[in-house]
Amino acid sequence: MIKKKQEGDKTEALTLRGVSLSDKSLSTFFCFLILGIFFSSNFVLAKNVYLTAENTEKGFIIVEPLQKTLEQNLNYTYSFFVYNESNGVLIDNSTVDCMLYIVDSNGNLIYNQNSNYTSDGYWKNNIQKNIFLELGFYSYGVKCEGGGLGGALSGIWEVTPSGKSGSSNIVFFVFVIILIYGITFISFFYGKNIPLTVLGGMAMIFLGVYTINKGIIIFRDSLTNYVSYLTIGIGFILSLWALLEQFEVI
Repeated sequence: MIKKKQEGDKTEALTLRGVSLSDKSLSTFFCFLILGIFFSSNFVLAKNVYLTAENTEKGFIIVEPLQKTLEQNLNYTYSFFVYNESNGVLIDNSTVDCMLYIVDSNGNLIYNQNSNYTSDGYWKNNIQKNIFLELGFYSYGVKCEGGGLGGALSGIWEVTPSGKSGSSNIVFFVFVIILIYGITFISFFYGKNIPLTVLGGMAMIFLGVYTINKGIIIFRDSLTNYVSYLTIGIGFILSLWALLEQFEVI
């Protein structure tokens, strides 16, 4: 009886000891697990801080107007903004310098000047009209540097006689020419409408003077000048003829 009790106490002790050992193992496991999570979270946080610090060194963003067509032989002011790419802060000229370059269609550098910073927060270059004497395409570029950072952009300007481009504008201009010619000719040759002929002739004269100065949308050469002078001449003759008929001179 006593022996069985001793054996039972021994078994219970072993069982308690086993439970105790199991509890220690679980405690050790959870300790390592918590420490692992702690160090992992610290590593992730440190990595995020590193990325954030790295993002502050990206550089500059240069924002320019969307105007891509310029008028020939006309002064032009080119303006742009400079921002910090990481935080969007506007960049001034306290630590940064910007410069504009222009290259003609033959690849010749025809303009390179520092850009001026204005009190309104933007940069600008006042380009004289002698830069755009020739029709065609001009490449340009802007670079800004300072404080170990920088940014740049490039683009193309098309210089036309009127400062406009596009097939829709050409179609509209051709329609206006045909309309003016049509009204004048029909009024003179078929309708015998003297007032409308005079008005149409004056419109032709105005059209001819305009195309001499501005060209036809993107064209201005000897051919467009010839058409312009011809238009002025026809408009003048038809208007004069109609007036002479009105006063019964002829």
